[in-house]
Amino acid sequence: MALLEGKTPSERKKTIAAIVLGAVALISLAYMILGSSSSKPSPVKATKASPTPGSRIIAQTPEQLRSAEFIPTVLISDISLPAVPEAGRNIFAFYVPPPPKAPSSAVPVMTPTPTPVPPNVVVASISPVNVYAHTGDFTFDVTGDKFTPETRIFIGGAELPTRFVSAQQLSAKVPAQLISFEGGREVKVQSRDGQLFSNTATLNVMPAPVPNYIFTGVLTRSGSNDTAMMKEKNGKDLLNVQRGDVLGGRFRVTSISVQEVTLTDTSLNIKHKLALVGDSSSPGLGGQPRYQPPPPSDNEETEP
Repeated sequence: MALLEGKTPSERKKTIAAIVLGAVALISLAYMILGSSSSKPSPVKATKASPTPGSRIIAQTPEQLRSAEFIPTVLISDISLPAVPEAGRNIFAFYVPPPPKAPSSAVPVMTPTPTPVPPNVVVASISPVNVYAHTGDFTFDVTGDKFTPETRIFIGGAELPTRFVSAQQLSAKVPAQLISFEGGREVKVQSRDGQLFSNTATLNVMPAPVPNYIFTGVLTRSGSNDTAMMKEKNGKDLLNVQRGDVLGGRFRVTSISVQEVTLTDTSLNIKHKLALVGDSSSPGLGGQPRYQPPPPSDNEETEP
């Protein structure tokens, strides 16, 4: 070879050794680069043999376990973390959906109104129709049709002792307690068991007329011949009246005393008491002077 010509034997040995070492180094480097990329160890799947009846499992020795290749097992975790609420949001608030809207084509269901049962007794008229409050007992007549002896007259929900006149007329006595105050009273005819009942009518109870006078003074005389000083509420003239006199064509003077005067309605027989309001301490008259009785004479006896 040309590299070995003209060299001593020792130099030749050194040159050959350098060439051999360089070749070995190149071969080793090429093996490491090419061998690691081409050959990768394939994972060995461990299969677990199911024991059969009568077979025995031979335990491995520590030497075999140390010499066996270690294959790591990869565990995949499927744990999902809870969602973290947004900052500043109320985690206790929840959405309430609105009630579903009815479709526009839906027809509302209407509950049918029960048909009232028609009355089987007829009330055509009542007599009287109008009465005054605070009056006495009076006779009340009802005319109509289909009355029976079992039907009764009811006024204001109270049953009255009823007299059966005919199938077209009933009569009853109305006590004064039922008309002791003003207002309307419902009138109907029905049986006690409610099988027979009529349409309703109304009895009007009106306020009774009151005297339009005030009692301003009194003159006492012997023999119960006192004189009362009366005056109309909106008038200025004084009227001297005694027992038996009639004021306004309707109210009769029936009693006179130093405290009050009693007027009786000649049409309704209702008594009205008027208190003495003639002194300055009584309201409504503005200091109207009170009339004092004259002094009795020696030959007259004063009434106690």
